[in-house]
Amino acid sequence: MGSVNDPADKPLQNANILLLSPLDSALIAGAVSEEDGKFLFLNISAGTYLLTISAVGFFTFFELLEVGLNSELSLPPIPLHEKSDELDEVVVSAQKPLFEKQMDRTIINVQQSITSAGSSVLQVLQKSPGVTINQQNNTIMLNGKTGVSLMINDRISKLPVEALLQMLDGLNAANVERIELIHNPPAKYDAEGTAGIIHIVIQQSADLGTSGNLGFFVGKRGKETLGINFNLHNRAPKISYFVDYSLSYDHSVNTFENDLKIIRHSFVSHFNSINERSPQTTVHNFRLGSEMEMGPKNINRHVDNFLSTPLYNGCADKSCRYH
Repeated sequence: MGSVNDPADKPLQNANILLLSPLDSALIAGAVSEEDGKFLFLNISAGTYLLTISAVGFFTFFELLEVGLNSELSLPPIPLHEKSDELDEVVVSAQKPLFEKQMDRTIINVQQSITSAGSSVLQVLQKSPGVTINQQNNTIMLNGKTGVSLMINDRISKLPVEALLQMLDGLNAANVERIELIHNPPAKYDAEGTAGIIHIVIQQSADLGTSGNLGFFVGKRGKETLGINFNLHNRAPKISYFVDYSLSYDHSVNTFENDLKIIRHSFVSHFNSINERSPQTTVHNFRLGSEMEMGPKNINRHVDNFLSTPLYNGCADKSCRYH
């Protein structure tokens, strides 16, 4: 936990706070400073991290952090220094930050993070501020509340949570333009009884003609991961078609460690458990759709999603446990 201030020692709102791996600058977690300048990271494992803080008009702050096991790290207020370079010629340019905070939502500009290219949408969400995902219990929480709705390109998904997690795990982040974490949904969304909406906006070309892209990634998170993504769009003045396909193979290692210590008078109870999962997961995700413009304000959409059930090998119950 910490806070960000400007040179006048006033709280700085909407600063991007990123926790990165010092080895390859991979994103571990992200946050956005509140009105009082404070930010908070939850469920961070012990280790060494690179903390970066950036805001428009200020120099980026860098610092190495040491996080201990089962300890809360409280940082002193961090001041950012204002840019005051004098230039002969002024060139105005802008780049979207990774996180944008608006009145009713937080926007994650996925394409602004180079480390998201080889990640799934589920992995991006797990590192997003306010989002907690438990794959063992099949729950998605937004700001500590369950009952989150998932929306893809303005269409609410009615799939059960377990199927949604599988779909998000197979959807490559390279095909996603942005993710909107809508805390206070507008009146046009029927969000009664929910904790908010996670809106995933898939990339679509607005230009007429045919366009597409092809990408692949190879990485290692304990063990090998690889994947490929492909999308093709054909847009005419009144009708357009699109097709997306992605393949993701993941053999990464996930380790969960719980440490509990209870002290009552002179009696001490200490419980420690380490759970390791090393599944081999293969996910195919195929999406086909069309749009027809019926009028200035009416668009008829037809989207078909085909998602294969992920294949798990190596652990029959999807988890190998060691105590």
